[in-house]
Amino acid sequence: MKKAAYVAFIGRPNVGKSTLLNSILKEHLCITSKKHQTTREKILGIDTYDDFQFVYQDLPGYINPHNELQKKMKEDVENGIKDADIIIFMVEAGEKRESYSELISIVQKHPDVILVVNKIDIQNIDPGWEELADEMGWNIITLCALNGKRVDRLKDILEEKAPEVESFYYDKDYLTDRSERFIVKEYIRETSLEIYRSEIPHELFVDVVNMIEEEDIIKIKAIIYVARNSQKGIVIGQNGKMIKKLGKESRIKLEKFFSKKIFLELNVKIKEKWFNNESILSGMKKDYGVWE
Repeated sequence: MKKAAYVAFIGRPNVGKSTLLNSILKEHLCITSKKHQTTREKILGIDTYDDFQFVYQDLPGYINPHNELQKKMKEDVENGIKDADIIIFMVEAGEKRESYSELISIVQKHPDVILVVNKIDIQNIDPGWEELADEMGWNIITLCALNGKRVDRLKDILEEKAPEVESFYYDKDYLTDRSERFIVKEYIRETSLEIYRSEIPHELFVDVVNMIEEEDIIKIKAIIYVARNSQKGIVIGQNGKMIKKLGKESRIKLEKFFSKKIFLELNVKIKEKWFNNESILSGMKKDYGVWE
């Protein structure tokens, strides 16, 4: 007997959804940051065992949109809820239930929800979460996504809930439905979140224009697009200091992920108000291609 399920991670920005998925997969598949709106696009993480397969959707944090990019992010969340067999509704232990009223009203429409209370290592759990789980008839589990505490218990609950299937959705060796180019773009963007301040990381996007894999090296050429002319100089830095740092730290991460030497060339260009440009946002959807 085989069991499989599509599992969607739902929650506010920066609640730990991507960290939890990385912990489950034991791979740094999803980029993480302490800054809000790190996840822009949904990512599938595929976790397969002898008799179980879970296809996890790491969805963007739920926000009220202010531009076309954020509207797209909100649509991804709403569609993810519809498509999922099981919802992991993730909150921080110390947050108040009352501040989640809108998101709760959306999530409660789904027939199978697990309430995951994260960050129990640094926060005391608000009693409102246990009351909510009782009222809704949801499973509730407290855990720490960062150090993996009680993550195995979450997987046990998922195994109990997963429906029976005749065959798995993906080959057992697959890790994600995203292309290698997408992984490269996300790692570069994650590094930008770490090294740049203010609004810069949230107003840039990365385009991989060329990626050639040879026997002992992967050669990558990428463009960093910023939304305003004033941002270009900040991204490059004095005498190219910051763009060199971005390239070096991104390359180190990519070499670790791909287990191969990386040559990374970065250039910076301006694309004004790209986050309201439909052709650019549509292009984000092209980075699918299941790989191991």
